[in-house]
Amino acid sequence: MKFSMYNDLEDYDEVNEAVIKAEVKKLAAHDIDFLVLEPPQPKDFNAYIQSAYEDNGLALETRFIYDNENYKHYRMEGLSKETVEKVFLNYINGINPDMNADGWEILEI
Repeated sequence: MKFSMYNDLEDYDEVNEAVIKAEVKKLAAHDIDFLVLEPPQPKDFNAYIQSAYEDNGLALETRFIYDNENYKHYRMEGLSKETVEKVFLNYINGINPDMNADGWEILEI
């Protein structure tokens, strides 16, 4: 599956482990503000994952889109670079974020 990734400065057509590690490192250093990773179409209803720099660490968000445009948007805050990197790497390897893990909150947007 071919993923696309972008941040506030550039787009990536080629996404692999090295690119993800480099971009998450930039995010943690606040060289970029956000990072979004998208599959060509939602996988098991999961449309994308994204991370953003915040003062208390990195935030991670993901959205599940169901039929009739119904969706749930989840957020987790205060994460380490290593945690975000692991979620992004798992995602390109076909593993959606574990929504049963502690810390996820559903956002009403």
